[in-house]
Amino acid sequence: MIKRLVNMKLAFMAVALIAVMAVAACGGSQPGRVTSPTSSSSRPENRKPVIQEITTSPTFIAPGSEATSRALASDPDFDSLVYDWKMEGGVILEGSNGPIVRWRASGEAVKVTITLQVKDREAFAESIQEIELAKGRLLLETTLPAKAEKGAEYTAHMRTLGLEDIGGGAFQFLYPPAQLVLDRVVLEGL
Repeated sequence: MIKRLVNMKLAFMAVALIAVMAVAACGGSQPGRVTSPTSSSSRPENRKPVIQEITTSPTFIAPGSEATSRALASDPDFDSLVYDWKMEGGVILEGSNGPIVRWRASGEAVKVTITLQVKDREAFAESIQEIELAKGRLLLETTLPAKAEKGAEYTAHMRTLGLEDIGGGAFQFLYPPAQLVLDRVVLEGL
C-alpha cells in the first residue's frame, strides 16, 4: 500500500512537471492573446517634440514694457510636453512652465533673447527668438479746453521719436467728463 502511494505521488509529480514544461515552452501565451514586449529594444524609438512657432505680442516692445509670448509645439509620439522658458534682457512674470509666458523687458536692454525648450519623456526641441526693443517713443500732446462746455475744443497731437512706423496700432483717447460729445476727428499727416 505504501509502495502504491509513493508510485501515485511520483506519477502526479511527473504529470505536473510535464504540464509546467509545456506551459514554459509556449511562453505562457494563449491563442489570440498578445503579450507585451519585455525588452526596451522592441519599443519604438522616441521622436523629439517639434516647435512650430513662437509669437510675441505686442510687436512694438519698448525697454521696461511687458509682452506675452506663445509657443505652438507638438509631439509626434503624442507624449505630454513640458515647457521651459529662459530669458536674457528681461524677466519672466508668469507661465515659465507652460505654452504662454508673460514677461517684462529690462529698462536698460537693447534686445531680449527668449530660449524655449520643449521636452517629452526622453528628448527635447529648442528654439531661440531675439527681439530688438524699440528705441523710439510715442508721445501724445494734448490741449485741454479752459472749460468743458458745448463747442469747446479738445485737441490731441501724436508725435513719435525714433520710430519709422506705427502700423497696426490702435489708439484710444479718454476724457473724463461723461457729457463730452465727439464732433469730429481729423487725422493730419497720416
